[in-house]
Amino acid sequence: MKKYNNTLNVFYYEILEDKDVIEVRKVLEDINSSNVFEFTNGNKYRYMDVSATFDIETTSFKKEEEEIALMYIWQFTLQDTYKNNFTFVGRTWETFLLFLKMLHEVFLEELNSNKNRNVKYMMPIYVHNLPFEASFLQYIMYFDDAFA
Repeated sequence: MKKYNNTLNVFYYEILEDKDVIEVRKVLEDINSSNVFEFTNGNKYRYMDVSATFDIETTSFKKEEEEIALMYIWQFTLQDTYKNNFTFVGRTWETFLLFLKMLHEVFLEELNSNKNRNVKYMMPIYVHNLPFEASFLQYIMYFDDAFA
């Protein structure tokens, strides 16, 4: 895994191989254990007060008269309570889905495991151009709720 740091408190992790996922999980666990994240109160949901963003870069081309579009890189940035930015980058949908699974397990699974609660804990993820990204994500994910 390539890891970079700069003077602006931006930590950059490039997920290149399957073994990098283990290191990324450790980074997520460190972020979760060293921060106290607040949650906004709501009737049905409690939203984690965190800056989380997602973006993809895509390209398109023609192959035998068929227009093809594909994602060639994704990035997810999470800002902790100390204003450190952790950016995770990958090249495949498989690593992105695995990253989201780890994100849920580390930050939300325990909070949502209590079956007696009437409230569900959520982490809002901000997407700059949601309709465009959703046109790609609809083939790999199911959305039961979204708001803009």
